[in-house]
Amino acid sequence: MAHDPDSFDPYAGLDSGSNAKESPQDSDPFFDHVTAPNRDKKQSASPASKQEPPEVINADDDTAEEDEWIDEALETEFHDYAPRATRFAAPRAEDVRVDDGGASSKAEAKAEKRSSKADDRLTRRQQREEEKRQRKAERDAAKAEEAAKRKARKAEEAERRREEKEAKRAAKAEKRSQPPAPEPSAPSPAEEDTRTPSNRKAKGALVIAAAVVGVVAVGGGWAAVKAVSGGDDDKEQAQAQSTAPEPPDEKSPSENSPSEKTAQQEPDFQAVAAKQCKSSGGTAEDGDGSSPEGAIKAFNHAYYVDKSAKEAVKYLDSAMYDSEDALQKGIDDDGNGDAYCLKIDKGQEDNQFKVTLTEFMEPAKKGDKPETRKTDQVITLAKDGKDWKVKTISVG
Repeated sequence: MAHDPDSFDPYAGLDSGSNAKESPQDSDPFFDHVTAPNRDKKQSASPASKQEPPEVINADDDTAEEDEWIDEALETEFHDYAPRATRFAAPRAEDVRVDDGGASSKAEAKAEKRSSKADDRLTRRQQREEEKRQRKAERDAAKAEEAAKRKARKAEEAERRREEKEAKRAAKAEKRSQPPAPEPSAPSPAEEDTRTPSNRKAKGALVIAAAVVGVVAVGGGWAAVKAVSGGDDDKEQAQAQSTAPEPPDEKSPSENSPSEKTAQQEPDFQAVAAKQCKSSGGTAEDGDGSSPEGAIKAFNHAYYVDKSAKEAVKYLDSAMYDSEDALQKGIDDDGNGDAYCLKIDKGQEDNQFKVTLTEFMEPAKKGDKPETRKTDQVITLAKDGKDWKVKTISVG
């Protein structure tokens, strides 16, 4: 059975179904009586009853065979027809082949080449940065190792000099603890009467000379003074020397030495010196050449703590010393203090400072109060490049 889609009537099934119910075989007297008026109205008003069946036009008979599968597919009752919606799916771009003469492949190759070059440059840059970091870390490690070695050498040198000083002071203390030589006996009255006026005059001159020697020795500190007197009486010369004031007797270290337990409780000399310096408002800190005060601190720290002329000359003008060796001899002198303290005030002129230097001498016996020596200085500094250096030091 051929079916023309254009002649499909959506109301045909409804009308035929209604007519089928009204057939004489299926009629019901009661139902017909009740529904007859309405059925007649509906039939008269139904558009399907007025519509004529469409005319089937088949312009091309040759296509009848080609449409047979469509007719077969459409041969069904109206109530069994269930149309299914279809969705149009556009083809993907990668599925569409475009013949551009190989231009796209060349562009892709160029882009890939550029990306590879960029990756190579990034990799090389990262490698160079990593090599730089490694070299910097090696340099920093070498500098830290060299600084540690230099610090250890300075500590060893300072300890060696400290031990030498302690040994010298112990020898001096032992020498002072020895009993004094026996004094010569006084002359008898007869001998005193037999002395001539010239001998008595020589004796008086010798006593005065001895007194002068004592004053100079105390005031000069380390100056050695030798007195020579006239006269031919050895006994009178010995008598005159015995009348000179003698230093007070000192107890031997064995008499004054505390017990081992007490010695361990005595404060350290450096701690005592640091405490006295801090209480007086001074400082013993290290410095650098970035400021005048820092240069003064750095020079004194190199002189008294590091005991190094090589470090001290970094903060001195070249006219302040002859050579490092000469300066090192001055640093190693036993008369220098074992600790120091600085009090720095601004001077009257530019780049001029008033400095009070306090030196602490370590006592021979641990626990004794250290001796101190103060020196007032006027220090002038000048800038040499980026660093400040001591130009002049005047005492008084």
